[in-house]
Amino acid sequence: MDWSKAKNILILIFIVLNVFLLAYLGVYTKSSNISKEAVTSTLNVLKKNGIVIDPMCVMPKYNKKTPMLVLESENNLVFSEDSSTDFGNLNQNKNIDADKNIDLNSIKNIEKYSRDYLATLGIKISNFILDEYAKNSNETVTLVFIEKYKGFFVYDNKISVNISENGIKNITLNIKKIKGFTKTPSVI
Repeated sequence: MDWSKAKNILILIFIVLNVFLLAYLGVYTKSSNISKEAVTSTLNVLKKNGIVIDPMCVMPKYNKKTPMLVLESENNLVFSEDSSTDFGNLNQNKNIDADKNIDLNSIKNIEKYSRDYLATLGIKISNFILDEYAKNSNETVTLVFIEKYKGFFVYDNKISVNISENGIKNITLNIKKIKGFTKTPSVI
């Protein structure tokens, strides 16, 4: 076999392969990034609404297909002071604990107290993280817990606990049962 002819054929094959890979890379890069115009437009809308983003903040450029979280039914329950409610599969009613002396300046103590009480209601509180802590003008503190499922935050599932020095004033649960992720991914 003539080596110069074989060499020319191999060079031609590699040139065609490189052109194909370059075109594929260009299409892939273009489809996986959000345009600068979209980011600028979004920042302008946020700024117009009074929301300022730190210039050092890196905007995500993820535009790929991802599975969606599937939620089942919704349970919205509100417990308040002087109420008695049957929660879940418990056989006994639970009253709001209104005879405690709680230090409202210690976030750790308030969170532990809330978690312990929610656990007595049968709520799997270990799946929830503390998302918000707010001192209210009426000398109460509000804690908002959101669920974390397989490393993702589920903002639809939240528990709000309002606490005074004497104990829990009310609890609001917004919990949807999580079925899992969809089998087929879709663009976010």
